[in-house]
Amino acid sequence: MPLDLVTRRLDTLRRQARSLILYDGLSRVLLAAALAACVTFAIDYLIPYLPREVRLTLLALSVLVVVLVFYRRVILPLRVTFSDDRLALYLEQQYPQLGDRLISALQLSRSSDQFSRFNSPVMVTAVVDDAVRQAEPLDFGRVVRSERVRRLCGWTGVTLAVLVGLGFWQSALAGIWLNRLLGGDARWPLSVELQVVTPGDRVAKGEDYAVQVRVLKGRPSKGTITFRFEGAAEEEERLTRRTDTEFVYAFQRVSDSFQFHVTAGDYRSETISVKALTPPRIDRLCAFLHYPKYTGLTDTPPERPEEGGHLKVPSGTRIQIRAHANIPLASAQLLVGPRGNSRVEPSKIEPDELKEPKVVSGEFQVFTDTEYALSLTATNGLGTGGDPIRYTVRVVIDVAPAIKIVKPGIDKVVTPTATVPLAAQITDDFGISSIALIWKLSSGESPAEKTVPFDITMNSDRYGAKKIDSAHTLDMAAWGAKEGDIFQYWLTASDNHDSPGPNTTKSHVYQIQVRARNELERRLEEVLMKMKEDVRRTAELQKGIQRTLEDSQTALGTRDSVTGPERESLRANATRQRQVTQKSDSLGKQMAEVLEDLQNNKLWDVGAQARLADIRALLDEIAKAKSPNASELMTAGANARTGADRATRLGEASRKQTEIGSDFTEILQKMDEWEDYQEIVRIFRELREQVDDAGKRIKNTGGK
Repeated sequence: MPLDLVTRRLDTLRRQARSLILYDGLSRVLLAAALAACVTFAIDYLIPYLPREVRLTLLALSVLVVVLVFYRRVILPLRVTFSDDRLALYLEQQYPQLGDRLISALQLSRSSDQFSRFNSPVMVTAVVDDAVRQAEPLDFGRVVRSERVRRLCGWTGVTLAVLVGLGFWQSALAGIWLNRLLGGDARWPLSVELQVVTPGDRVAKGEDYAVQVRVLKGRPSKGTITFRFEGAAEEEERLTRRTDTEFVYAFQRVSDSFQFHVTAGDYRSETISVKALTPPRIDRLCAFLHYPKYTGLTDTPPERPEEGGHLKVPSGTRIQIRAHANIPLASAQLLVGPRGNSRVEPSKIEPDELKEPKVVSGEFQVFTDTEYALSLTATNGLGTGGDPIRYTVRVVIDVAPAIKIVKPGIDKVVTPTATVPLAAQITDDFGISSIALIWKLSSGESPAEKTVPFDITMNSDRYGAKKIDSAHTLDMAAWGAKEGDIFQYWLTASDNHDSPGPNTTKSHVYQIQVRARNELERRLEEVLMKMKEDVRRTAELQKGIQRTLEDSQTALGTRDSVTGPERESLRANATRQRQVTQKSDSLGKQMAEVLEDLQNNKLWDVGAQARLADIRALLDEIAKAKSPNASELMTAGANARTGADRATRLGEASRKQTEIGSDFTEILQKMDEWEDYQEIVRIFRELREQVDDAGKRIKNTGGK
């Protein structure tokens, strides 16, 4: 039909319209994308520290805008249906000379069969032929106005070319923008670049957090740090310049989590978040001590552990540690040894009463002084650090027993029949296992040593005690002593130490010289004669003190006022009285030794010993009662506030001194009596010796 030519031309017109719509829409989409790129580039470049979240939001908005433009300018227009009728009406609007011929021809042509009974075929053919004839010379393509689309496509091309050219020209900036737009960490080039060095993203509560800022580029005159603690307002502080290329800032004793960033010049660091966490610490530290056998000590009972970390234990003690931490633990180490040279001992983490891993246990044995520490790591990642709290263990070395021979405690000269009392005090830090007396004859040939083990009858306590007083009698006759012999003796004592063996101590070695009876008597007589002279001098000193006191009594009387020199004179006299006390005490001790020697060596008779015992009793009374009392009374008199009080005290002191003078007189009389008595005994003994010698001579000569 002639109308087919028209419909084909309408199809061509439809395709041209759709192409223009597509070109127009795509151009607008590309322009929207270019505009979004420019906007995001400008925003990110002008605000170089946009957070990643904001940059990703800009990307999402840009994509959304482009998608919306694509939908509205491409998808929706292309979904519009361009029917032949619609195109015909549009052509008739553009070409008025067509009138209604084209639309009428199309409609009559479609309905000719359906409505044939109403329409004349001849009329329809005439209308169609007329429409075709009128449309044939017309240019349907002219109704599609493409100038605006061409301009839009041209501008789009120019825009894209410019953007692509700029991208190649500033490829580095383009790469940074693209990286940042996609959420990367690339940074815009700045005049100042910094490196922020921190200890990490967590800090123990109560500790300092130091921030070090290194200048990598530029020379900023100052730097600031902006921070905000949880629940607090944002604050800003100036960084402290350490060198030209380094700033520092320290958060003191951090208590809460915080965020911060550093600014210098046009540089602003990323925001750094720091969590403040509770560090692990030891809330309670217990020790259970397992003592070595030699100590005899009872191990620490489970219900009464040793509290605290510092310990003092015997050598060889096994120490079991049990520490309670404040927060759950991930790991723990028991470090034993000095700092820098510690060894790791086995340890384990156990649950506490609430089933939380907070209890650390371990054990180690000590033989010398040492240290130990617990290195903890909590489940929150914090630890006790490289230098945890160290505790000391002082080891008590098991020392050998100490021996003190109390009696006689000096070398002795004795007769062959003497008995010498021996008294010793033995002490040990943990317990004594044995004590023995060892003696030998040291003059002439040296025989083997002889040992006398001390049994319970010789000791004040059983073996195992820390202190034992031992007593024994050295019997010279039992030792087979003869005149001229020299014996040596000493004590040994051992403790219970088991590794590598007991500690043994040897006491000082003492000598016993065996002399004839008359030689020892002469020695004692010489001692007594010297003592007599000492008593006489002491008696003279006492008389001088008494005379001085009497002069002071006469001068002072009962007057209240006493001059300084007078008071000092009384005090000096009291000091001299104390000298009498000391001399009397020394003489009494010497007399006691003489009496003991007389008794042990069986010298002199009971009468001589009784006289010396009376002398000793008088000396003891002077030294222990009368002379100290007199000295105190004189001191009290010197310090008296009233004359009456002073006179009373000095009067009592004078009476005591009179008694002391009388005692010294009696002592000298008794010593004179002892001399006379001993002279008679000596004469009698010499006569008896002469008679014995005569009898021996007669016996030897056979009575001739």
